[in-house]
Amino acid sequence: YNKGPNNQCDIIIATPYETQIDLIFKRLHQLIEEHAKETGSKKAKEILADWENYKSKFKKIIPNDYLKIMKEIAAQKEAGLKGDAAILSAFRKCTA
Repeated sequence: YNKGPNNQCDIIIATPYETQIDLIFKRLHQLIEEHAKETGSKKAKEILADWENYKSKFKKIIPNDYLKIMKEIAAQKEAGLKGDAAILSAFRKCTA
């Protein structure tokens, strides 16, 4: 995401689910690497050494309303709407 005026976040551009998961795991790996480097954590080093096994143990918690709107945006895009029009239509449908 990008920081806008007053340090507020711009809207995140939706990407295919698999790409989102790849980006999430990449960022998680980076955070654990930073933690290991800064703290010398044995557990962090253990996780990094066996990353393929450990990464399936992490869970992403998504609020129900966020998941609902993201699914609706995807449905609006499948129906032919693009960009902001899909987002606005999904918002209206989910908040009606």
